[in-house]
Amino acid sequence: MNAKRKWVFRASLFLNLVLAVVLVWSIVNLDISKKKPIYADIQYKLVELEGLIAFEEENNWSTPHLVTNKLSNIVDLLYLGIDANRKWLWTSAEDVTVLEKLYSKLSQYPVDELYKHAVLEAEDKEHYVELRAMLREAGIGMRISHGYDWGLFIQKVKKLYESIPSPL
Repeated sequence: MNAKRKWVFRASLFLNLVLAVVLVWSIVNLDISKKKPIYADIQYKLVELEGLIAFEEENNWSTPHLVTNKLSNIVDLLYLGIDANRKWLWTSAEDVTVLEKLYSKLSQYPVDELYKHAVLEAEDKEHYVELRAMLREAGIGMRISHGYDWGLFIQKVKKLYESIPSPL
């Protein structure tokens, strides 16, 4: 009976150790998984925005509401990401400041309102064309490599918001 107790004790100790390792690994990956969907979605939508601006420019701005709607979605998503970080603290205060500055800069552009498309004047269209160039310069755009590295994403966002003039 004594040998059986030793074996059960060792098995229990081993299983507890495995459980602790799995728990630590889960916590580490949870931190990554909270960031990934938000910034991947923002990055993806910024790439789409760059492509939409190019499309509209090539097609004489036949459907400008596609661009204003996409930017409206990006601004909303940035706000949600910033607000979520205030609750869950999944990134540094410096990174949040970068996202807040991008939010502020992108909020200057005309965007759609609920049930109402923004009307773009010639000057607004020119600002969007300039935004497209700034997106590409920052490394965000169609046929430009992008990945899932948080640090690289923040660098691109920082480069983007620094290039956007305020006010337009």
